[in-house]
Amino acid sequence: MKKKQEQQQSIMNNLLLRSIKFIDIGFLTIIYTFFAFLFAKITDKTLGPFNSTKESEKPKWKITIEMFILIWIFGLLMYLVRNVVILIPFPLDGFQGFSHIKVKELHIPIVFSFLYLLVGEHFRSKILYYYNNVI
Repeated sequence: MKKKQEQQQSIMNNLLLRSIKFIDIGFLTIIYTFFAFLFAKITDKTLGPFNSTKESEKPKWKITIEMFILIWIFGLLMYLVRNVVILIPFPLDGFQGFSHIKVKELHIPIVFSFLYLLVGEHFRSKILYYYNNVI
């Protein structure tokens, strides 16, 4: 009888921890989405609208260097955002032994990367132009 109660407690504890993890993943997704939208907007305002006519007048080597610089900046943004998100406390961290720092989604900014590339007009246009016209 005691073993059955321990099993049920273990199952309930496991379900509770998984539920907290789901909440944490949603929490992280919202934060990464916010930063993706913010930095995509800042990038678009800073670089201005992409002009394919102007781009076609540049030599391929210059477009390639600009592309590398944009990718480098994107890498730095991912690093910056990941390190800022790690500092944002999760309200349920430590509850029932849950450890926010162990959630893989905290350390891998895939949501940020995907959304930044999706909504960032200038960066996306530059990548597509490079892919279609230089490579």
